[in-house]
Amino acid sequence: MNITEIRLRNLGELMKRFDQKEAAQGLPERGALARFAESVGLSPAYLSHIKNKRKSMGHATARQLESALKLPADWMDVDHLSGAVHMDTAAREFGALAMKLYMDDPEAVRAVLMRYMTERYVPASKDAPKKEAK
Repeated sequence: MNITEIRLRNLGELMKRFDQKEAAQGLPERGALARFAESVGLSPAYLSHIKNKRKSMGHATARQLESALKLPADWMDVDHLSGAVHMDTAAREFGALAMKLYMDDPEAVRAVLMRYMTERYVPASKDAPKKEAK
């Protein structure tokens, strides 16, 4: 899948979410594209051209959507519907360091992480007191 297809797919998902919010508020389906376009600062005609594959979404438009919708940088460039996870710089740095530590001593790192995850994320028995998050 290329960047044009990914951005188009993500736009479709964002518009679907927008439509669902509007439907929950009782707003009519008619005019939804225009309202979405207005909310992100694009012209309805331009957005329609992108949606109907007459134009492709460029870098500037992708960044404008992210900014208007308060999405992380480059969110439009990741295929979120395939289960991919968007990692910002801090997450990539953490992942790189975690892998370095793991490669140095896999068993010790695995044991520490398993203990940490088990303490925090495995449901406690009904009788055990709940542990407070730190």
